Amino acid sequence: MTLGMGLRTVLQVGVFIIVTRVLSVTDYGAYNAVLAIALALGGFCGFGTQALIVRDVSRNPDHFSIAWGLALTAIAISIPILFAIYIALAYLVLPGDISWPVIVLLGIAELCFAPISFAAITAYQGHERIGRSSRLVLVPVIPRLVGALLLIPITEVLPAELHLTVWAMLYMIAALLACLYGCWLVRKDLGAATRPGFSELWRGLWTGLPFAFGGVALRLYADIDKTMLAYFTTLPIVGAYSAGYRLMDMATLPVNALLAAAMPRFFRTGQKKLRHVLADGYRILPLPLVYVFLAGIALYLGAGLLPYILGYHYVTSIPTLRWLAWIPLISLPRLFLQNLLIGGNRQQEVVTILIVGAIFNIGLNIVIIPLWGWLGAVAATYIAEIIMALMMFLMAWIAMRSSSV
Repeated sequence: MTLGMGLRTVLQVGVFIIVTRVLSVTDYGAYNAVLAIALALGGFCGFGTQALIVRDVSRNPDHFSIAWGLALTAIAISIPILFAIYIALAYLVLPGDISWPVIVLLGIAELCFAPISFAAITAYQGHERIGRSSRLVLVPVIPRLVGALLLIPITEVLPAELHLTVWAMLYMIAALLACLYGCWLVRKDLGAATRPGFSELWRGLWTGLPFAFGGVALRLYADIDKTMLAYFTTLPIVGAYSAGYRLMDMATLPVNALLAAAMPRFFRTGQKKLRHVLADGYRILPLPLVYVFLAGIALYLGAGLLPYILGYHYVTSIPTLRWLAWIPLISLPRLFLQNLLIGGNRQQEVVTILIVGAIFNIGLNIVIIPLWGWLGAVAATYIAEIIMALMMFLMAWIAMRSSSV
């Protein structure tokens, strides 16, 4: 999984460089403002049943067909509801000069196709078939890179006002291809889905909701600042900020890969006592800790190269990246404890903390962005990370002192 995430990061860097160089700063800002809403709502698609695949299959592989069928059914039910909410939010908060074809195409990609691709990845994670899981992690990025390469000659012959629409179309096609491949591979390797009965569906939706709320809270926390910057400032500011944020975010992918690969083990250990899964997790902490420290140094020192890589118009991204460079280090305690506590069946408490963090982050953004612009968004991220980490550490500390968990 870590190797797959590493290759994914390399490919994503390629996509990122091509798209930022082809699109204007304004278009790149519009792209990220729209994508932030789609990603946030996409985290709720399936009502968290994708996470149940990892939990249930890692404990009993015979439950796969039921868990897979439950996830696909839940995704199908959630798509029309979430898409309606997505369109309403886009109308209310996005600038009027962002075209509706862009909004619709990105929404289809992230609300209809991406959740199924994610479910396919979790299917292999539950079976601990990390090679297959790594392949599916890579799959969405490969057609996206091809689309980015096609974007170069296409935009040479089209007017500038159509460039973002073309990219949104290519992005949607890439998501569709990844979805189809993931479904085909799962059926070939793991078998067909079993349609859940009403009682199974209801029980699964209710159990998965905490995971869904956690996913939405994380997405809101991570991405909604782009939409809020678009609301309070200008799209060029969003574009410059998003470029720096994107590089920082890609630097955290190897850590996410490590934790994703370890989740089945955390779930199995969590069947015993929470203190066991915490102790298990602490043993692998030094490696990601060293990595995020070195990544922070690299991001801070390398920020000055951005105009040479992305184009002169992204010179304003240099201070943004330097301010964001230490987010991976600051967020590691929260990210690590979050996965360990979920493995120890404390997902409801984790979700509560994530929701509090997301609400706090949004509130800070509303207050600070009008005063400080993108610096306000950066400050809100740091403060929210520290608060969530402290809350999760307190929960873990109480659990470690208790002899009953």
